[in-house]
Amino acid sequence: MPATLGHIALQVPLGRVLRQDIDTKWLLAGCIIPDLPWILQRLAGATGLVAALDLRAYAIAQSALAVSLLFCALLAAFALRPMLIFAVLSLGCLVHLLLDAFQTKWANGVALAAPVSWELTSFGFFWPEDFTSLFLLALGTFVAIRLCWIAPPSGADLVRPGAGRLTLAGICLAAYLVLPVPMMPAVEAANLHGVATLRQVADRPGRAIAFDRNQVTVGPQDTTLAAWTGEQFRLTGAVPAQDGLYSLSGRFISATEVEVLASHRHAGPLRDIASYLGLLFVLLWWAASLWDRIKQPERAGRLATNDGRK
Repeated sequence: MPATLGHIALQVPLGRVLRQDIDTKWLLAGCIIPDLPWILQRLAGATGLVAALDLRAYAIAQSALAVSLLFCALLAAFALRPMLIFAVLSLGCLVHLLLDAFQTKWANGVALAAPVSWELTSFGFFWPEDFTSLFLLALGTFVAIRLCWIAPPSGADLVRPGAGRLTLAGICLAAYLVLPVPMMPAVEAANLHGVATLRQVADRPGRAIAFDRNQVTVGPQDTTLAAWTGEQFRLTGAVPAQDGLYSLSGRFISATEVEVLASHRHAGPLRDIASYLGLLFVLLWWAASLWDRIKQPERAGRLATNDGRK
């Protein structure tokens, strides 16, 4: 997926073109909602309490458009115009996922039609290091800086939900967290991200596999890949000539050895840094918006609950 700044570069201006009266925080939320599963995956993975393969299957299911819409409904419950904001957030998620599909990610893609179909959509037009990605990062930085100058964070359209909306928000949150679990077997059956291949260790030899942005180490004897599962695989075939972060495609020739058929070296940590900075920008903007809402109790009283407002 493009870095968060890349999403801000396109999604915020597009939202402004479609509706001038939508507050910036909602446009920014649409830039990160589909990425929340991958953020949760990293946080949960750091604890070591859940197996990497299970976490990946869960994140794939949770990042599907249909599941992302549940989080959109959750946030919309706190908006003055919930139906409009739900539509804005939903469109933001769709645009986010389509933009993700434009970037090249081997053995990866976006689940636009899940759970009806688990076929991943991937157009693969550019790599994170290509000019298109770098242009989006520069444009996203410009857009973020400009937002700080022209439209300070505002909580004016946030409300305290009444019982009806609060119940709906709770149901949406529970469904967002729980629904991916029964979807995980379908993810594995479709072998998305190679989950089934990697889980079935004895059946690996001869099966195709691809890895996206994993560390390769060139040693005096062997070249190895540190996979996202926590495993180390010995590489043969068209192995990279130097250490670095690589995307690889190939096939297993044994349970722990991969014959590399193609590889792409990624250029340093720029993409990750841009994602962290973009995410931090969105979180700070939302924090400032919430503070703006809290510090004006008289407005808070006026905007308190009306479950029938659109």
